Amino acid sequence: RWKLECEKMLGRLMRQEKAWPFLEPVDPVALGLPDYFTIVKQPMDLGTVKHKLDACKYLEPREVLNDVALTLRNAMIYNPETDFVWKLARAMKDIFLSLVNGSEILRSA
Repeated sequence: RWKLECEKMLGRLMRQEKAWPFLEPVDPVALGLPDYFTIVKQPMDLGTVKHKLDACKYLEPREVLNDVALTLRNAMIYNPETDFVWKLARAMKDIFLSLVNGSEILRSA
């Protein structure tokens, strides 16, 4: 049951207008970010979360939630607060928390 709840939450999150920078892994070469892997030690993105969820790689819902939070935290760690990606990540974090709080994810585990 928790997997279905996580799939719903993740789908809603990925369809957000602000989600586009977080849907695929960051490509530091294409984006000209040579220090990305120096600063971001555990890269994560929502597409990878979806793939792992679809492949049943998560054993409990907190693992899914942790990876979504990691995705947004990485963006906020790498980018300065004045950057639009930081602002999108902050907005997505609020949406994520709202979706989780309004769901049965943790209650259905």
